[in-house]
Amino acid sequence: MFFRHVKRMVTPARTLFFSSGVASYYAATSFNRPIAVSHPEDKAQDAKQAIILQREQYLNAFLQEVDIMMRKEAKLRNRNRPVSQVFFSYAWEPQGSTSLKEQQDFLERIGVHLQTAGLSVWLDIWNMNGAIDPAMRDGINESQFIVLLGMPRYKERVSEPTTTNVRKELNLALKKIESDKDCLLPILWKGDWGSSLPKEIPEGYLVRDWRNSEQYVENLTSLSPLGLLPAALGLNKQEEYHKACREEYKKRLETLTLQLKDLKEPSPGLPSPPPVTGIVELKDGVVAEQDLEVIGVDAEGPTGPIKGTVKVEGKAESKGNMSFVGVKMRQ
Repeated sequence: MFFRHVKRMVTPARTLFFSSGVASYYAATSFNRPIAVSHPEDKAQDAKQAIILQREQYLNAFLQEVDIMMRKEAKLRNRNRPVSQVFFSYAWEPQGSTSLKEQQDFLERIGVHLQTAGLSVWLDIWNMNGAIDPAMRDGINESQFIVLLGMPRYKERVSEPTTTNVRKELNLALKKIESDKDCLLPILWKGDWGSSLPKEIPEGYLVRDWRNSEQYVENLTSLSPLGLLPAALGLNKQEEYHKACREEYKKRLETLTLQLKDLKEPSPGLPSPPPVTGIVELKDGVVAEQDLEVIGVDAEGPTGPIKGTVKVEGKAESKGNMSFVGVKMRQ
């Protein structure tokens, strides 16, 4: 759980009163120490952020296992693990806009995840050096896969005169798929098929729908339909090595799916913990006469409202109920 830290000086023998039910604090000694405080309105957001963090940890562990697994399978066959490079083709949103940051954050997230699984990534904000045209051309020629980020801005830019960099990228990608039709991996990120994807994409291509951010992990890792990661790993190939990797990948994906399934956000309909009546202490200090919810090392998880006297070290400011960390409960 994340907490806001409030540091206040407590003046000896000074009394502070708060109206409208806010706590009255009575200072007995002087302290200048922080205390961790979490207001009730923050708890739902804290819980959500904790779940997001745990999901990311599960995903990263899975990606690392995939990298190790593919290296191991290659070693068993006395060969080097094949490493593909993925090129990201996209049209920049307007400079300085929040949409550009959102777009590039999204691509960087995918890029980091692909790298964690052992793949190489070509993304202009990471790799662009020197003149744009030769760098872009070499990046596409040296890549085994091209991820095309479909969005209205992309279609707009490729529909303009062929002098745009995005149009040049698309021309190089179209030339590349003449000899390897599996190298193009279109993603629909914004808009719809008609407004976001160039008409030159041949029929029959699997366009991965990434418009729902909640389906990010599924779109990245799925085996059926083939997600971006297994496609770039070549797990659809029928070679002995790739078939063995596919089976091992499937086992790890099943574990990841179960882990994520167990990560459910707390339901608002669940009953609250029972009230606790007694004295809660953090050491000597300011006494707050207010109902508080206390979480601490000597308490078994969150409690219900505290009925009684609460002593805290330092001073906490609140307009409502609070949660304290590191308390000792005595009943």
